[in-house]
Amino acid sequence: MKSPESSVLTRAPISPPTDRSSSPRWRRPVAQTELRRDALRPTPSGTTIAILKLLLLGVLIPLLARKAAGGPLDNWSTAYRTPTPNRLSGVAHGNGIFVAVGMNYTGDSTLLTSTNGIDWVQRTAGTPLSLRAVTFGAGRFVAVGDAGGGEAVILSSDDGSTWHPQSSGVTRGLAGVAYGNGMFAGAGDAGTIVTSGQGTVWAEQNIGSTVDFLGIGYGNGTFVAVGRNGNLFTSQTGSDWRRQNAGTDRDLFAVTHGEGLFTAVGGGFGSGFGVVTTSADATDWTAKSVPGVFAPIRGVAFGAGLFAAVCTQGEVLFSPDGLDWIRRLSAREEDFTGVTYGDGHYVAVTRVGISGSRIFVSSDGATWTSPASGGFDGLRAVAFGAGMFVVAGDSGTLLSSPDTEHWTRSPAPNPTVFFQGVAFGNGRFVAVGARMGAILVSENGADWVQVDSRDFTDVTFGSGWFVAIEADGRLHRSRNGRGWTPCGPQDEPTLKNVSYVPGGFLALGDNTILRSGWIGPARLTVSAPGPGNLPLIVNGEAGRPYDLEGASDLPAPSWTTLSRFTNSQEVGMIYDPDGRNLPRRFHRLRQSDYAPATLAGREVVATIRTGSGALSPAGSYRFSAGASGDTYTLTALTGPTVNDFGTYHYARTSPDAGLLVLTNSFGWVIRNEIYFSGTTSGELESEVGSGPAGFQSAVFELP
Repeated sequence: MKSPESSVLTRAPISPPTDRSSSPRWRRPVAQTELRRDALRPTPSGTTIAILKLLLLGVLIPLLARKAAGGPLDNWSTAYRTPTPNRLSGVAHGNGIFVAVGMNYTGDSTLLTSTNGIDWVQRTAGTPLSLRAVTFGAGRFVAVGDAGGGEAVILSSDDGSTWHPQSSGVTRGLAGVAYGNGMFAGAGDAGTIVTSGQGTVWAEQNIGSTVDFLGIGYGNGTFVAVGRNGNLFTSQTGSDWRRQNAGTDRDLFAVTHGEGLFTAVGGGFGSGFGVVTTSADATDWTAKSVPGVFAPIRGVAFGAGLFAAVCTQGEVLFSPDGLDWIRRLSAREEDFTGVTYGDGHYVAVTRVGISGSRIFVSSDGATWTSPASGGFDGLRAVAFGAGMFVVAGDSGTLLSSPDTEHWTRSPAPNPTVFFQGVAFGNGRFVAVGARMGAILVSENGADWVQVDSRDFTDVTFGSGWFVAIEADGRLHRSRNGRGWTPCGPQDEPTLKNVSYVPGGFLALGDNTILRSGWIGPARLTVSAPGPGNLPLIVNGEAGRPYDLEGASDLPAPSWTTLSRFTNSQEVGMIYDPDGRNLPRRFHRLRQSDYAPATLAGREVVATIRTGSGALSPAGSYRFSAGASGDTYTLTALTGPTVNDFGTYHYARTSPDAGLLVLTNSFGWVIRNEIYFSGTTSGELESEVGSGPAGFQSAVFELP
């Protein structure tokens, strides 16, 4: 019998999707620390709302197999793109299908379906008119919408995919639709009520009023239609409608039923103008203002024993009984623009609010205080690093705090900059701005140096790299925030935001999400069982060498190398033939180091690409080392004049990076950071730490 640690492994690539360009696909990733036995299955791309939810969870990296021609930040692909942006106004569920309706920004109808609420498919509605509501009943979906100078649109579908237009018989738009008691009922403008038994043949009902209805619901044998100025009508038959006293003259937008109670919501703008009115029998209604809600309550639903309501300005309310409502801090009166976490605290900032720009702090994410409020200019971004919080905003505003309570304003190197983003990495903060833009760098969060004057809209840091977006949508990358190199596509002008999530970077624009190549720690997961072997899926950087290691127990006294391989694609598969024959085996991946521990006996040939500083602005240089150590002498290889001969000392600083440092007779500290993209090549960034300001970027090779 073989020992638990010995085995022979084989590997095979996973074929890429056959049509990535026209139908980009997402895969739901597995947490890095998990080993799971279920296969990773591709799923269709979803709506913007669903994708943004995944972004907030920080797990949105599609596991696409592809071979990169360059580094991961030079190879970006379209992860999601919609033909038109969607503004959704209604959703329903039935027969295992979700249906969402609305309009796009050209005013045309939008109709989407999903089997899981995450992955959505756009369907053909067959009408240019906006859809405003949808419901499900009698095995059928019914959607209603605008009239547009003709009949109000009504569509029906048995499967959510194929939709059929139905004659509404009315020329006034329909705002809501509900199903109950074997009947569909729609409500809309100028007192319009229409009913149908099957959702195909519709009849108008005369209610003797021209009120504009905004919503309709059903519960406990009764339809309830709500509208402008507190108008509320009820009917048990769909044909005989009675006006009820809602107890308020505020607009009512929606109504639901749960826990034996009808609950209608609405209001206006101003103090106490969020209104809820309730009734047990749909006849006697009691209205009350929700304390602290300064905007209309637009929607309400009941489920899992709770009423939930949403407001125009972002408030989310909850109630167990429809009477007493609980609200939490939200974007109700604050325009939140950034949030970060560090040292046991969440810190969020607002650009505008009822008390001006503010900083909010929380230790648990539920209870928030504002120790530093007002007097700030348009706060837009916040970051944490090296024990310091940094906030950036308009008019050159840069604030720092070690404890979230005491904030210090830094002198503005450029008071005209409207900062858009700030990030921390590799031992420094980087802030970017627009409108007379700039890039600023600080190692302590208080003292800043401007290194660039271009307009940028966002910056983030991950896996050793800063990535920023210029105002024209072009992507740039940098190791230290001083020297920036274009990366990825340069023809996506709508890109405005960039984020790092495990496995790579995401850049967001109008209806577009781009993803970088895989960058960062590799991910190892167990695939579906195979015949007599254990298949392992490797997600990692294309072209990166990896070691697969195994151990028979945890914590492992030692790990045994089972296989060494180079990941030719971002997704690959290896098989452990003994994995299912052993009582247990634990696996892990270790990426092989690119940066050598020593450069003794080798040369580094660097060709200056951009910038000016200690070296001349163009040409190539050779750092030559003897066979016995890591002390290097700089000599000119071609062309330029060498400004500073000296002796440099090398040290590896990470698996993929090293440092060549010189302190010369003038007291200048010249740092040459070398970043390996392979075992024999990469990039060199030369920075003068004191003395004349200077930064240079170069590519290098180890001949």
